[in-house]
Amino acid sequence: MDSLPNEVLMFIAECLPSAWDVLSFVQVNRKIHNAFHDFQHSVYNRYFGGISLLWAVREGEKRLVKKFLLAGPAWRPGTMKSMYLERALLQSIQISHAGITTILIQSDEIQDSLRSSAVLNRILIDFAVRGGYETILMILASMKVEEMDPGNVISQMDA
Repeated sequence: MDSLPNEVLMFIAECLPSAWDVLSFVQVNRKIHNAFHDFQHSVYNRYFGGISLLWAVREGEKRLVKKFLLAGPAWRPGTMKSMYLERALLQSIQISHAGITTILIQSDEIQDSLRSSAVLNRILIDFAVRGGYETILMILASMKVEEMDPGNVISQMDA
């Protein structure tokens, strides 16, 4: 298998029927594993929801967060997949990582969730207030999350 070109190996990997087969295939040897590192992450993202996204947020990997948002499955509010996105946003606020919070809030997928859930908005603001993360509160305020916050917690913070 070492003598096969990467294009042929990629074709084989894309034709495998399940995520477990793909993940086993890329584990065959170090060359294949290294060559298909990005492909392996996209398979994780496609088949296992946002687990990769959660890991990237926890590790503070802004580049990977952007990549997983672009390569991820179709996020729809109220589905299991959107729960991973919302959890990733909460986690980025909890660890006070302003860069990742900005990336996640600016994504169209989370904007749909924010528009459809006043509860999510209150939770985001509550996380930021409890942690004392002024930078995160400023990001939430700049993204007009406060308009969706019935309790006006952000405006009360300024007083």
